[in-house]
Amino acid sequence: MTMKPDEGSNHQTSINKKVGRLDASNHWRITQLGVINKCRPKIINPLDFPDEIFEYYSIPAFQEQRGAKSVRGREVLSNKFLISNHTVLFGKLNPRILKVWLVDSTSKNRRIASTEFIPIRADDDTESEFIYYLCHSDFVVSEARRLVSGSTPSRQRVDPKSFSQIYVPTPPRSEQQAIARILKSVQEAKAARQREVELERERKAALMQHLFTHGNRGDSTKQTHIGKMPVTWQAARLSEFSERPVYGFTTSALIGPTETKFLRITDIQHEKVSWDVVPYCACDDEIRQKYAVKPGDILIARIGATTGKTCLVKDAPAAIFASYLMRIRTGLDLLPTFLSFYFQTNSYWMQIDQRKGGRLKEGINIPILENLIIPLPPLVEQQEISDILQACDAKISALENEIKLLNELFAAILEELMTGKLSVKSLTELAEA
Repeated sequence: MTMKPDEGSNHQTSINKKVGRLDASNHWRITQLGVINKCRPKIINPLDFPDEIFEYYSIPAFQEQRGAKSVRGREVLSNKFLISNHTVLFGKLNPRILKVWLVDSTSKNRRIASTEFIPIRADDDTESEFIYYLCHSDFVVSEARRLVSGSTPSRQRVDPKSFSQIYVPTPPRSEQQAIARILKSVQEAKAARQREVELERERKAALMQHLFTHGNRGDSTKQTHIGKMPVTWQAARLSEFSERPVYGFTTSALIGPTETKFLRITDIQHEKVSWDVVPYCACDDEIRQKYAVKPGDILIARIGATTGKTCLVKDAPAAIFASYLMRIRTGLDLLPTFLSFYFQTNSYWMQIDQRKGGRLKEGINIPILENLIIPLPPLVEQQEISDILQACDAKISALENEIKLLNELFAAILEELMTGKLSVKSLTELAEA
């Protein structure tokens, strides 16, 4: 049932309690998602149309953030929803990880969606783009996360019937359009920054390929068993220019603060460490000295899915490292920054892939690291190459920080707009003038 503003202030107050933080004026209506949603999707079996090309909205396609995929019916092995443009898809599987998609395509192919989505097709009084953003708001998200069934998070699903009973605020259509425009502009700015990050990473990869093959001095090249490199460079064993690698320490992580942080493989994400979330451990001075983590150290994962991944420590509190990591410390003739960039090249990964193995999940060990062949230019050229690639990293980091700030801006504006605390009436009146 749709609640109308002229039904009395007392009744309106009770409705507002159901919705929560709503601070909009009384020209907004409060209704249930099921009332707004006019979608009654047809179920089809794409195998019945083996040669037809469908536009397929799947959970994996959403997670890859590459858009819907074009697939032939024979490639889709289960029933799907047949959907139309302007449908909002809300992922019901594990709603702690939000999955919301607005179907807006120019393709002439029929569109199908995974039945792990709840399809929403807005009524005549509601903009589909507004519903898309409403499905990102706390009104919907917090309730959807509460309305789950299943024993483990990965199998938890939102009950579609309960989902349809969620109360949401809907302003007049002109205000819906203004809200959607504001939020879309923030998302477009974020998407632009993400494209810049991708381009900068591609640029960095191309630069690395060139610099580790041709150097930075225009020298002629020679062929070595790890590929081409300038004639002025050496192909040397890592053991010749570093201390002997060290395995990490085995102990239990502690939540409560002690004198020492305890860095594990899982604390290294995208070759970076967020020390704020690294746990602690109990250890004595001898252990702290032997397994200390210092700026300039390179840590490398020796076991598991991340085997071979490295992290250059740029700053560190008092910390030691865990047993599934190894520590490398370079000598005077090898810059740790230069070595860490080499550890990102295809040449390095070819060596790791060829040599890893053993009983522990195809891991690596100290002898494997010591016998790695590395390119070694003069120190001055090592520094020049490091400076070039660090400039790329700095630009990527700045763009990623902008994306983080835009995410925070989106969340803040979304909350303000969807509760009516930030009014768009002036914008709509200006547009209508």
